[in-house]
Order: sequence, then structure tokens, then C-alpha cells
Amino acid sequence: AAEPMSRLAKKGHLTKMGAWHKNWKRRWMVVDPERKMLAYYEDESEASLKGTVDLDACSVIDSRGCLDTLGKDHCLGIVTPKRTYYMYSDNAADTREWIRVIQAVAKGPLTVRTSTGAEDTEMAPVHPIEHDRGAPSRADRPSGPAVLAGDMHSHTAAFVRLRTELTRGVVDDMERMRTRIERLLLGDVKKYGSRDKLEQSVVPWSQAGTCACGKEFGTLAGRRANCRLCGAAVCATPPCSDLMSLPQIGAYLGVTDAPAATQADLRVCAACEQAVQTAGARARSAAGARTSLADAYEQLRGAQDKCEELLQTAAGMRGSESLAAAVRQIRAQFDRILAARAHLDGLRADAGPAHKAVITNICLALDQWLPARSAALQALVG
Repeated sequence: AAEPMSRLAKKGHLTKMGAWHKNWKRRWMVVDPERKMLAYYEDESEASLKGTVDLDACSVIDSRGCLDTLGKDHCLGIVTPKRTYYMYSDNAADTREWIRVIQAVAKGPLTVRTSTGAEDTEMAPVHPIEHDRGAPSRADRPSGPAVLAGDMHSHTAAFVRLRTELTRGVVDDMERMRTRIERLLLGDVKKYGSRDKLEQSVVPWSQAGTCACGKEFGTLAGRRANCRLCGAAVCATPPCSDLMSLPQIGAYLGVTDAPAATQADLRVCAACEQAVQTAGARARSAAGARTSLADAYEQLRGAQDKCEELLQTAAGMRGSESLAAAVRQIRAQFDRILAARAHLDGLRADAGPAHKAVITNICLALDQWLPARSAALQALVG
């Protein structure tokens, strides 16, 4: 049976994460189960509304998932189509109660939908890097659900929202990582006094007491280190973390304008190391695709230009003995053009969206070019 609405009305303090500076601010939270809304205020007087969260069909990231993502204890996340909100409580019991209430509200009957006019004026949408911190693979994570979902009203709409959110999140993650690498490569160590202080200015270092692998810090065998790319607290030994050359990371992410003297090694978690290597592989694959496409287009244009030249020359050879040789040369260029067209079709099958659009436009232009030149060739022969 559904829980009575009166038991789902909850108020209390939670500390909420910002977007641009990723700062944390203590807010007074109020759950309105009738309107399926979480409102947050400056303080418990509820005089200054800072924003609202639509809880209808939201999903809740539990404490374990948030610890993996942010390195924060007693934390929870609320995933909505517009953004993901992260907040933490003072103790585990209070966090579990907030998760229970929000999940119940998300599943309960909707009576009055909150107006979309009450936007969060304090922070812009945030797309955090959501991956296993320090774990070599997801198979090593503890079993059990990390996301507690409410009822879905439209599976198709939810899938589209999730795909858009994840795609945008991946792009944003890479841009943030590239920006951090630029700051690490180009930052003035003298300005900060030490390399560590420069690195902490780029991304805050988590002070979590345990690694994602479950090992507690504080002993020689469990020495804590921090990933310089995401700030997560990880074991200072593989497989949880390892050293990577800063110029090598920059090369993977396309940051190549660093001073030659920058040769520092960075401690990075296994997840960020994998993300950097994946980004490098994708960049190399994209460069290879661009080279193949450029070569195919160059061959096509060369054959077209030669064909045009031969057609113009042959037009003045009517009745001449040289016309037959010119026609053979023109037909050879047509064969080259058709072969280049077939090669482009092959490239299109494996191309990404941007390259696929370019190839499609090239083929459309070629389809318009071929009939007139074929007719000109037939006029010469006939």
C-alpha cells in the first residue's frame, strides 16, 4: 500500500553541491509530497527560496554511488531530466530517511505538478564525472542497486533523456579534463609555491577515509593519494591509481602547446587513466578517418577534373582519328570516379555522424554531376 502523504512531508538541513565551482552550501530542504517537489531555502525561515527539484519520476543515487562519484560520505543524488543534484546529510541514518522519502514521493500519485517557472537561480546544470573511482572494472564493485528509480511514465521519453544526458555528460567531462590538463601544463608553480598547491587549485582533493576498493587509509599499506584529474581519494598503488606523464596526458587530449620543461608525472585514478587513454584512442581513430576521407575525396576530385579536361579536349576532335583514344581515357576516368564513389560508400558505413554527413553531401553532388558528363560522353561516341 502507498505510504500516507502526511508521512512523506519532510524538512531538514542538507548540504548541496554547486555547479561551476563545485562548492557546498548548507540549505533548508522541504519535501512537498502533494506537489512532488523538493524546495530548498537559504535557511529554515523559508523566506528566501533558492530553487526547486521536480521529484516526479526522478531517480535517486544512493550513498554508495555518491561515494564512488564524489568521495563524500552520507551523500545522495537526485537525477531529473534537467540536471543531477548532489547533497549530503550529517549522518547515514538521516541520508537513508531522505532517500526513502524522495523515492516514495517519486512513486506516489501525482496530484499537482509543480510549475517549471521556479528555476534554480543559484547554479547552472552540472554533469559530474560518474565512474568507478579507483576500481579497475565495474565487476569488482559490490553487488546491489546503486540507483533507486521511481515509476516511469514513458520509457521512450526516459531513454531519450538519459541518452542525451549521458552524451552531453561525456562531452562535458572531456572538456573539463582538457581544461584541467591545460592548467596543470601551463600553470605557474612559483605563483602557488609548490606543485601540490597548483594541483589542488585545479581540482579539490577529497578527504574520504576509504578508497573505492574498500581499503581504509591511515596505514603504510593503505596510504591515501588523490587523483590529480578528478580529486578522488585512492590508494597510492596500482590498480587503484598510477603515475602518468603530464605531457603524455596532454597529447592524448590534444593539448600540445605546453612548455618543453613540463615533465611532471601525475597520480591518476584507474578510471581517469582509462578515460584519458580512451580519449586518445578516439582521437587517433578520428584522425585516421579524416585522412581516409580526405584521400578518397582527393582521388575523386582529381578524376573529375581530369574528366572535365578530356571532355573539353575531345569536343574539338570530332571526326578526328584521336577521338577514339580520348574516349578511352574519359571512360578510364569514369571508372576511377565510380571506384572512388564505392570507396566513399564503404567509409560511410563505419563513419561517425559528422563524417557520414560530409560523405553523403559529396555523393549527392557527384550524383548531380555524373548524368550531364555521361550525356556529353554519349554525344561524342554517337
